[in-house]
Parts: sequence; C-alpha cells; structure tokens
Amino acid sequence: MGFAVYLYPDSERLSDDRRDNVFNVDKSRFTVDPYARFDEYMKRYGLPGRHIFDRIKSERDAMLAGKKPWVRLYHIQDSNHPDATGADIMAEEIAADILAGRVAPLPGR
Repeated sequence: MGFAVYLYPDSERLSDDRRDNVFNVDKSRFTVDPYARFDEYMKRYGLPGRHIFDRIKSERDAMLAGKKPWVRLYHIQDSNHPDATGADIMAEEIAADILAGRVAPLPGR
C-alpha cells in the first residue's frame, strides 16, 4: 500500500508581505525550523514524503517579483490550509514523487 507524509508550509514563513501574515504573527518568536524538524523526523522513522516549503516559497517569490499573478495559496483568513491553487501545487509535487519512484501510489490508482 502507498503511504507518504507531506507538509504544506504556513504562510507566515513565506515572506514579509502583509498578505502572507494575516494574523500579524510576531515572526521574531519563531525559534524552531519546522521543516528541518520534519526532515529529521521523516529520516529517523524512515517515512516517505517531504515538506514542500521550497516550492511554495519559490511560487510566492515569483508572485512578489511580478513574474506571476499574485494568488493567495491558502484559504481566506487561514495560514495553514491550501486553497485550490495550493492544492494543485501540492498534487504536482506528489505526482512528481510517484513518477520518480520516491513514493508508491495507492493500489488501483
């Protein structure tokens, strides 16, 4: 059976743009890198999957640079759950991992 764990980043860590920090989170209080912790956990327990911070950050950077139209990537007033665009990006990353043989697809899919 296929199983993998993926972590979608919280919006506050993407940029200093006000639109990415809808709750005015004091980012100076961030003391733990959740993505490094996630990677360490995945490696320790031998779990397939990964965080997709780098891909989402790259998308946001392109938007802020005017290279792509700005879209939220998260549900309105939510800094953790992807909207349809964010879900599409996550699906692309998962599909790439399946096609590359890094994770197994679910049976019958």
